[in-house]
Amino acid sequence: MNSENKEQPFNLLTPDEIWLDIKNHWAENCLKELGYSGLFNGYPDGKFKPDNLMTRAEFAAALKRAFPDTPSKRKAINFSDVSSSFWGFEAIRWAYERRFLSGYPSGVFKPQENIPRVQALVALASGLNLSANPQLINSLSQLFEDFAEIPNYANSGVAATLEQRIIVRDPNRSLKKLTPNQPATRAETAVFIAQSRLQPGQIDRVDSFLITEPLISPDFPPANPWKNNKFARKLSQSATAIKWSYNEQVLGSYQPQTGITLWDVKTGNSLETIAEENNQIYLSFALNNTAEVIAFYVYDTEKKELSIKLLNRTSKVIQTFEKNQFLDYFVLDENFLTLIEFSQNGEILATFAGSIDPQNSDYGDIQLWNIQQGKTIQTLTISPRLSQLVFSHDNQKFATYNTQGEVKVWNISTGELLYTLNEEKTVDNITFSIDSQFLLSVVLDFTGGFPISTNVRVWDMSTAMLLFNFDLPVDRTSENRTLSGDGRTYYASGTVAGANFFYVGNNDTFDLVFPPNISPLTIYNAKQSLFSPQGNLFAMATSEGVFIWNSSY
Repeated sequence: MNSENKEQPFNLLTPDEIWLDIKNHWAENCLKELGYSGLFNGYPDGKFKPDNLMTRAEFAAALKRAFPDTPSKRKAINFSDVSSSFWGFEAIRWAYERRFLSGYPSGVFKPQENIPRVQALVALASGLNLSANPQLINSLSQLFEDFAEIPNYANSGVAATLEQRIIVRDPNRSLKKLTPNQPATRAETAVFIAQSRLQPGQIDRVDSFLITEPLISPDFPPANPWKNNKFARKLSQSATAIKWSYNEQVLGSYQPQTGITLWDVKTGNSLETIAEENNQIYLSFALNNTAEVIAFYVYDTEKKELSIKLLNRTSKVIQTFEKNQFLDYFVLDENFLTLIEFSQNGEILATFAGSIDPQNSDYGDIQLWNIQQGKTIQTLTISPRLSQLVFSHDNQKFATYNTQGEVKVWNISTGELLYTLNEEKTVDNITFSIDSQFLLSVVLDFTGGFPISTNVRVWDMSTAMLLFNFDLPVDRTSENRTLSGDGRTYYASGTVAGANFFYVGNNDTFDLVFPPNISPLTIYNAKQSLFSPQGNLFAMATSEGVFIWNSSY
C-alpha cells in the first residue's frame, strides 16, 4: 500500500537511505529536502517512485502537511465518493475548507483520479491566495504553444504560479509547452509545493532552467537601449579606475601618480585634476550627484596614515573624515580594500576600509556619513570580503555583498538589516532598479575556474522574494563584466566571444561598437568597464584612454 495513504510519522532515516530511486533524478535535491523535513513520504519498499502519478487524494494529503497553518475559508461538504472511513477523508476535507481543492459538479471529489498539472497549479494559487497580474495572463498565449489546452478558469491561477516561479517542468517536457491536462508526477507535485514554500531570501529548489520564466515581467520589463550603441568619444588620458556622477554629466578617471581628473561627458573636455601629491596614494574615489564634491581615500606612505577627504572642484578640502594610523610594519597590499560611494542624492557617503584576509579579520564595518553634518549616522557590520557598495535610487536602502554569496540590504535611516539574500553562488554584481522596487544580482557558477553560467536574479524589495532568474548566454571566457545602473543590461567581453551587451529578460545579444583605430585587445584588457547610474551611457578605462558610448536612448 502507498505510504502516502497512511499519514505515517516521519521516518528518522534520511532519504538517501530510504529513497533508493531518486539518485540522479532531475528533482533529487528538492526531494531530499522534502524528505528531511517529513513533508513527503516514500513507499514501504524504500523508494519514492518520483515518476509515478499522484492522485487527488494524495495531493490533498501532501498539501495538508506542507501548509498546516493555512486558515479555513469555507465550510466542508460531504462528497458522495469519499466516505468517513476513507484514508484521505480528513485531508480532502481540510483541502476543501481552505480552497486548495474543490469537487466536481455532480457532488463527487474523484479521490483516486490522477491530478492534472493545471489542477495542481490552480490549487496552489487558490489555497495560497496568489494573485495574477493581468499582463502575465495576456502573455500565456505567447509563452505556451499549447495555451489553447489551458481551461479558461485556470488562466489566472497559472499566471499567478508563473509569477511565483512555481511552474517547473520535467526536462523531458518541451520548454514551450505547459502540458496542462497531463497527469502530474509525484516529483512534479513535490517541486510545485517546494517552490510554493520558499521564504524571502531562499533560492529555487531545482535548477533554474527547469523553471518557466515569464515572457515579460509585469514589473520589470526588459529594455532595448544598447541595440544601436554608438561610440561617442575618447578621453585622452589613460586610467585605471572611473566613476560617474549620478546626473551622468561628469566622469571621473584616476591614474596613479597623476590623480583624479574630472571630464565633461558631453564635450570631452577636462574640468579639473586633483593631483596626487608626494608620498600619497589615492586608493578609491567617488563623485556626488553633480560632481561638485569628490570623496576619496588617500594613504600617506610616509605617515602610514589613511584618511577620507572631501574636496570641491577647485581642490579645496571641505572635510577630512576618519584618520587611521597604521603601525610601521603595515604593508598596503591586495588584501587591503577600500570602497567609497555617494548616495544618489549626494547627501550620504558610504565607506569601507580594512583587510579582506579572513585570517586577520572576521568582520568589518561600513560607515554611512552625513555629508552636511560631517558625522557617522550608521555603522553596518558585514563579513569583510565584500566587493560593492550600492544605494537605491530613492536613497532609502543600501546594499552590499560578500564572497560567501550573501547580499545584505539595510534601511539607511534606521540602520536596520532588512534582508539577507543567500545566493549560494558567486555574486558578481548588484544594483537596484530605477524605481527601487527590486534589487538585481548577477551570480556566476564556476567549474575549473571558468563561469559556466551567468544569471541575473530579480528580488522584490518589499518581500525579499526571488521573482525572476534570467539565464544569460555569456561566454565562459568573458572576464570584463558589469551590470547596468538600471539593471536592464549586462556587459561582458573576452578575446574568444568579443564584447557584447546582453538584455536582462531575454537572450538578445548585441555587439559593442569598437572605437576606430583601436586594437580589440585594448577593449578586452580594459582596467574597468562601468555603466552610468541610470544605464544610458557606458565608459571604459584602458591603457589607450577612457572611451564613452551612448545607448539608443
